[in-house]
Amino acid sequence: MREIEIEPWSVRTTSAVDDYCESVFFLGNGQLGVRGFGAWACKDAPQAHAIFKAGLFSRIKPGITDMVQLPDALALCPEGLRSRDVEQSLDLRAGVLTHRWSVGKTHLEMRRMVSMADRQLTLQRLILTAGEAGEYAVEAIADAEVRNLPVNDDQMTEATELVRLLRLEEISEGRMRLATLAEGTSVELHWQIESDRPAQSSCTVRGETSVTRLRVRMNAGETWTVEKRVRVLVNGETPNTDAADPWAENAKAWAALWTDCDVEVDSADTQLQGALRYDIFQMLGSRSSADRRTSVGARGLTHGRYKGNTFWDTEIFLLPFYLWTSPDVAKSLLLYRADRLPQARALA
Repeated sequence: MREIEIEPWSVRTTSAVDDYCESVFFLGNGQLGVRGFGAWACKDAPQAHAIFKAGLFSRIKPGITDMVQLPDALALCPEGLRSRDVEQSLDLRAGVLTHRWSVGKTHLEMRRMVSMADRQLTLQRLILTAGEAGEYAVEAIADAEVRNLPVNDDQMTEATELVRLLRLEEISEGRMRLATLAEGTSVELHWQIESDRPAQSSCTVRGETSVTRLRVRMNAGETWTVEKRVRVLVNGETPNTDAADPWAENAKAWAALWTDCDVEVDSADTQLQGALRYDIFQMLGSRSSADRRTSVGARGLTHGRYKGNTFWDTEIFLLPFYLWTSPDVAKSLLLYRADRLPQARALA
């Protein structure tokens, strides 16, 4: 297993981005959860690049539901500038994941944020520093060909059967509209692409994929920033108003959370302090809002391993933290249980 460096306010490693790293470098805001996948490459499988929305489930078969995996609209793929090993760094204070790597003399940095200030919003930013003069291109991809890979009912059996839970109804240059197959719950993704340099732009929509290709000419040492803002709307949600600087608003929201939730350890062991903050970070990222319709399932919003089921772990292990830091969230978790007592009795 690769070495994970834990510091008081950060977690980092340099390696390939695999399933393990995707879990470690998860980002969430309680409503959206995004695994720490690399956004510089297309998906290599329909179940890859997992993104989840709290409370969004769909029926696989009678009596069995799963968390619906959302399409990936975050991809910003620089042409010919990929690397297997990248530096992966999670800023716990501001809730930002950064990937850094170099190809020759060209340096690339990708930052991701799942906004704590705007629970519908995720952002992906690519900063490319040219190693030599020439033309550079980036493809901004939105891929609606998404499948779930549910855990087998016999958990000793490897999951191999892909399941489609969403049908695509519309896709264009900046929008896709879907619905769950079983229930017809609406899911919309809207995205905007911004470039800090004048760029030639073209868009191709083919099948279930929308690709916007940007091209610029640069001199050695010049920098190009491309940003993608993705908004997720479920079941007819009204889109929030865009902030002028969503990165600053997200940092401000995280600062307020840490004021309420930070725990400092009187120890020279910096890893101990960082590990404690990482645990808090995970609980804040996967916590439900003060909404009694959602709870915190096993593995939160980081993974679909347990189909999003909520076990007794929530009350035994998580509730005490929320009681001390977010009483409204703790109340909603208990009301979630109380509201489902009739179904629990029927199941028992």
